[in-house]
Amino acid sequence: MFSRSYDLTNLRWPVWLSGVCEMLSGREIPGDSNPFGVNASGYNALDFNQACDRLLLGGFDPAIRSQAMQAMQESFLRDLPALPLYQPPRWVVYQPGLCGVEVQSLPVSALWNIEDFVRGDTCP
Repeated sequence: MFSRSYDLTNLRWPVWLSGVCEMLSGREIPGDSNPFGVNASGYNALDFNQACDRLLLGGFDPAIRSQAMQAMQESFLRDLPALPLYQPPRWVVYQPGLCGVEVQSLPVSALWNIEDFVRGDTCP
C-alpha cells in the first residue's frame, strides 16, 4: 500500500493524538529516508504541514492549538486528501461501582479522564 500504486484503498482512521495531522503530514510520507512513514496517501501541502507543526510543537496554549487545528481543517477541506467514511466504535470494560468512566471515540486512551473516576454505590 505504501507504494501508492493504486487507485483506491480503505484505511482505518487513526485514533492518535491528532490523527489527521500525524496521518497526512508531509514528513510522514514513506520513502528511502523514512521507511516507516504513515502518510500512505502522499499528501503534502505546505500550509497543512505548518499548521501540523504548530499543533504538535506549539505547546499547550489553547489559542495556538485551536488556530492550528482550524488551519489544518481548512486545508483538509480544500484538498480532501482522504475521505473518512467510518471510525470504529470504542468500548471499555470496567467493574460496577466505578463512576466517571466515559467512552469517547477521539482520546487515545480510555483513561483520558482518570481524575474523574470515583468509587460509589450508585453512578449518575
